[in-house]
Amino acid sequence: MDNLYAVSAPLVAHKLANLKHLIAKGAAHVAEHDLDEAALTKARLFPDMLPFDAQVRIATELATGMVMRLTGAERMVLSDTDSSFAELDARIDTVMTHLNAQDSDDYAGSANKTIVMKFPFGEMTFKGDDYLFNFLMPNLYFHITTAYNLLRHNGVKLSKLDYMQGAGAG
Repeated sequence: MDNLYAVSAPLVAHKLANLKHLIAKGAAHVAEHDLDEAALTKARLFPDMLPFDAQVRIATELATGMVMRLTGAERMVLSDTDSSFAELDARIDTVMTHLNAQDSDDYAGSANKTIVMKFPFGEMTFKGDDYLFNFLMPNLYFHITTAYNLLRHNGVKLSKLDYMQGAGAG
């Protein structure tokens, strides 16, 4: 498989839609219990872990980075201050529009692209398929799962079906 479109863009879009669902559940919980929204959007599982809003921002940055790296499209610049449920929801909508603007042809040759990522600790080099399956997807799932866990830990009524929203449809 040289073209990673079918195993990347639709799956990432589905997981971002799941994240939108979690955000909606968090917002409804805040409204129902007359809570300060920041009690959830700034919630952390542990002091050295990032809060809920950062988990959402990172998940969307991962999606835009994937589009850039696998298609060569220009990297979308996103705000690093989105923190309310409404802002986070709108952020996902913006990223979904960008993700859906690419089609299968844009991913031609993506499995064999060389991808170099620079970090404070050094560089990581991948082929496109290795980047997708061993870097992007585990990170995306990690941040969405952490967002789910933050809401659940703080009293939002969520089930596994909320995390799996839309699975099996189609």
